[in-house]
Amino acid sequence: MASFKDYLVVEGGAVQNEGELRPESPASRESAADRSKLDMETSVSFQVYDAEPQLTPPDWFQNQGDANTTPELSLVNGLPEAAAPAMEDEEGGSLYNLLVLSMGFFFMFSAYNTLGEFVTSVLPDSLGDKSMLLNSFVQSVAVFAAPGVVATTGEARSMALGGLTYVVYISSLITGLPTAVLTASALLGLGSSIVWVAQGSFLTRCCPAKLRGAYSGVFYCFYFSSNILGNVAAYYAFKLLNLQTMFSLFAVVAMLGVLVLLQLVEFPATLAIANPQEEEESALDQCSGSESEGAESESELDYAEEYVEEEPDVQAGESAESLPDSRRDNSPQSRVTTLLIYSLLAPMSFYTGFEASFWSAQFTKLIPPETIGLVLAVTGIGEVIGALGLGMVSDCFGRRAPTFIVGSLMFLYGLYLCIPLYEAAKLDELLEPTLLGAPVVAYISGFAFGVGDGVFNSHMFTVISSLFSPEDLEAWALFNLLGTLGSAAAFAYGIAKPMDGPGRSLTQVYTQAGILIIGTVLYVVVDTLLVHWQRQESSDDNKKDS
Repeated sequence: MASFKDYLVVEGGAVQNEGELRPESPASRESAADRSKLDMETSVSFQVYDAEPQLTPPDWFQNQGDANTTPELSLVNGLPEAAAPAMEDEEGGSLYNLLVLSMGFFFMFSAYNTLGEFVTSVLPDSLGDKSMLLNSFVQSVAVFAAPGVVATTGEARSMALGGLTYVVYISSLITGLPTAVLTASALLGLGSSIVWVAQGSFLTRCCPAKLRGAYSGVFYCFYFSSNILGNVAAYYAFKLLNLQTMFSLFAVVAMLGVLVLLQLVEFPATLAIANPQEEEESALDQCSGSESEGAESESELDYAEEYVEEEPDVQAGESAESLPDSRRDNSPQSRVTTLLIYSLLAPMSFYTGFEASFWSAQFTKLIPPETIGLVLAVTGIGEVIGALGLGMVSDCFGRRAPTFIVGSLMFLYGLYLCIPLYEAAKLDELLEPTLLGAPVVAYISGFAFGVGDGVFNSHMFTVISSLFSPEDLEAWALFNLLGTLGSAAAFAYGIAKPMDGPGRSLTQVYTQAGILIIGTVLYVVVDTLLVHWQRQESSDDNKKDS
């Protein structure tokens, strides 16, 4: 192919001036008088370098100054601006929405997660465990309806609406009445299922494909930082305030998080070009003022669809993960294969809820209640390091399996350290040495749990978002369902096989270790398959280019 450096403008087959290449429009065959009435004009630019020509997005339907001209319809990333994501940055994500989402979750879960870790220890008659178990049960049922609610209401509004249930639950703790707490727990199960289904889809839209590990790491950094601030605040509040005042304070903090979530900018729905007839009719209804203008709009829309369908193919060396979400179905694995791969992640999806409930509700029973805040603040530091630090490392290496194994080993080490804590608690003794009233081993174990939890959540999000698009709300609902079932199983297991009290045992620790090992092996298998397919696709692209 010949190489040329300049642009040409051609209209009706004649060169006009240097600058751009304009294909012949159906209206160019009209008389000069008719052409003066045109409202819109198509243009497409071809800039050719020494390699293949690169198609750059045109400026569609530019107004020509006529009083009755149709509104300008510009393209963003090859789609009309109305269909482009809100407040996109140059990488295709939304940094504004990412930061607002992160801050909203930071405040909301600074309150909820902190109190969730306390209620299992401070509420009488195992009311805390029963409350969390009921919450998990309702959430596992409500998750089937959550995708429909999110699709109808919108992701941003759904998260704000679901966030109100967290405020209601924390407020119910002020009274301490079992009926109020259990009713609010059931309501929270409904709200949390909506929040987490919407969060998975919304965060995927915020993250550029090539930086999913880093962007998701930023979100989980804020989210897990809530454990640091919340637990440090709870440590001092536990010493200075009564429980009712502390619960009231955290209810206000949770409400602040909901108000922050209300500042999110909803992402517009993706433009559907699967049904050209509907698109043409919609464009004609909105843009045409007469039959002649409608015919021109129809022709221009046809050309726009051809342009979108002729987007450049994936460049050599570009992984499937960097593809736009709408193009993932063109990867070597079919939809059925993708679902089979997703099924391999089921044990780890289950474990994300199982392990979180263990260290937040069962592990804390091995340490003095007044030191729970400090120990779990250290856990929050570990979560930030695991989510942000190891997430960025996985992006640099292009593999998630090595950093995932690091997180698993850290969590197993934390489980191992539970054994001496258990033996000391069994004798009503405090394991030496201590720091600020808590055993040093408890801080180390909590930090190890934090690193593992941060890695599990951020890495699972990254791999699922590479398999499914944000519109696949059912995928996020299933992930949320499995995690919720894991959380419910952990609370139920904690009641049946407690680590404290007369019938105490270490069965929970051994069960945690067994499921983690199985889940880690399967995760490594999935990561290996994805890397293999990405390399295969890159090799196929190189062969096509050659």
